Amino acid sequence: MDVLSCRAMQEKVDELRREITNHQMTNAKLTTQLDYSLESSKVIEKNSQGYKREITTLRAKAEQYSNLVAKVGRLSVVRLLAVKCLQLSTVTERDAGNQPAAGAEPSAGPEREE
Repeated sequence: MDVLSCRAMQEKVDELRREITNHQMTNAKLTTQLDYSLESSKVIEKNSQGYKREITTLRAKAEQYSNLVAKVGRLSVVRLLAVKCLQLSTVTERDAGNQPAAGAEPSAGPEREE
């Protein structure tokens, strides 16, 4: 082998070493990015599971509140109907003549035995 071919081979070896170094750096960079992405995806997955549990809990609470509001609403309607019935019975009693006539003395009401 002559000097020129040795020099050409040495330059080729140096070039290949530079390429290897560049590929190693790129490999290290990509490995680091992959590790970071994997850790990020684990965190996102855990957050997602937490959010799903929170959503389930909130749905259950919303259903409880909805049932409570419906129950309170029914009770309010029942109370309102009871008040209206009392008002109607009072008006009916007054109209039926249970009220003293105009100018008459009010009665003391039915006597009670004690």
